[in-house]
This record gives sequence, C-alpha cells and structure tokens, in this order.
Amino acid sequence: MVDGYALPVEIKSPTEEIMLSTKAVRQALENKVILLSRGGLETRPELASLVVGNRLPNERGEMSNLIDDVFEAFGLRLGVIDLTTLAQLALRAVRDGVTIDAGQLSQLRGFLDV
Repeated sequence: MVDGYALPVEIKSPTEEIMLSTKAVRQALENKVILLSRGGLETRPELASLVVGNRLPNERGEMSNLIDDVFEAFGLRLGVIDLTTLAQLALRAVRDGVTIDAGQLSQLRGFLDV
C-alpha cells in the first residue's frame, strides 16, 4: 500500500518461470486493469503494477518494448524486480541504511536498478 492505495504485484516462482518473460508483464497489466475495473482494493492508474521474479532475461528488449508500449497506449506503469535486486536492496538497507521509498517504487516503469 502506498498512501492507502494498492500496488498490484505479480509474483513468479522459480518453478513457474526461472527467467521473467513478457507473459509475466502481461499478467501484471491484467492485474492492474482488473483492480481498476472491479475494485476491491483502491488503486490509482498512475501507480505501478509490479512483476517480481527469480531472474531477468538475458535480452530485455522485448520486455522493455512491451512496458513502453503499455505506458504510451494506456498510461499504465509496469515495473520489474528480480530476486538479485531485492537481495542487493536488503543488503544495502542493513549495511548502509539505504532504503527505497514506497513513492519511488509506486512510480517504477521498467526494471528496478540499484
């Protein structure tokens, strides 16, 4: 939750997808559209829908293009986070006191990089 609004998160387990794919990004888009249309939890169109998974693909161009196309066509943000990046964030939080602000995460479009 960010300021009382939900951020949909599509979580892909390693048994489902070792490397994240455009399918996961499409599912994150679907999650956002369903939440916006059906309600349940309150969200806003400008807040990101996130994908979290084991590993990023070696070639990210297709995913980046899809994320950019969705933003251009519908104004919806899709963000992608892998477990290595999450581990790096956790390590930096413990070691250096660095954290990521929920407001920043809610505006993520593309791949989270630390």
